[in-house]
Amino acid sequence: WLAARLGEPGLHLHESRVDQLPSLVRRHIAASSTPDGWGLYAQELMVELGYAPEPASRLVERVLLLREVHLAVVDVGLHTKQLTVEEALGHLAERIPSDRRTALADARRLLSRPLSACAAILGRQELCRLREDYRAARGTEFGLAGFHEELFSYGGLPVPLIRWGMGLDA
Repeated sequence: WLAARLGEPGLHLHESRVDQLPSLVRRHIAASSTPDGWGLYAQELMVELGYAPEPASRLVERVLLLREVHLAVVDVGLHTKQLTVEEALGHLAERIPSDRRTALADARRLLSRPLSACAAILGRQELCRLREDYRAARGTEFGLAGFHEELFSYGGLPVPLIRWGMGLDA
């Protein structure tokens, strides 16, 4: 599941496709919600397409998604000063399978990239909603590959701008 999220078809695929775009702006301007959200979207897409349907594998996938949700909670808590670093470590240790070193590394990453965990969750949600709206607008002409090709053409722009570019802003 981590390979799906971070490699192909996840974040690495998104970054490699963006690097090939002719537009300098679309190659270099990115909201963290779009590439990070794409990684989580790719993980969800693999589930939808029936990859690794065994109960144990699905449990691992759900645990990893739950981990991301708890990281988002800690992300907000740290930056609104509702959690100290020690409290954040305690939260992670209580709720997800994580040792102290991993939890500390996660907390440091969140402190250095404010709201990145929240942006990933939001990006995943927005990309799923965009796909469904795109499907509804295209009807029988919808194709998942076509949707992804058009989506990649916008690079890392925020999903609301991609939505607008696709003519789906209602």
